[in-house]
Amino acid sequence: MSAHDTFTLACAAASLILSAWNLARLRRQRLAMDALEARVREIAREEIDADEVWRSPEPGKTYAAQRSRRAASRKGAVLFGMRENTDA
Repeated sequence: MSAHDTFTLACAAASLILSAWNLARLRRQRLAMDALEARVREIAREEIDADEVWRSPEPGKTYAAQRSRRAASRKGAVLFGMRENTDA
């Protein structure tokens, strides 16, 4: 076997190793993107649920109490249950 053949085999082996490394890296990135997408969907679902609860009539509350809470939210007040805690 000549030096040229040896070099060709070494290049082919290096190419295979590099391809395997890139596939593993891409798989890790894909898993990270899937986890991020799942988290975004979960946050969106929570926001939609919170909006639906917020817009629905509140049982056991007077109309005036509901109106004052809605007025406070229009003025920019952050009330409990309105916004997601983004500190986490």
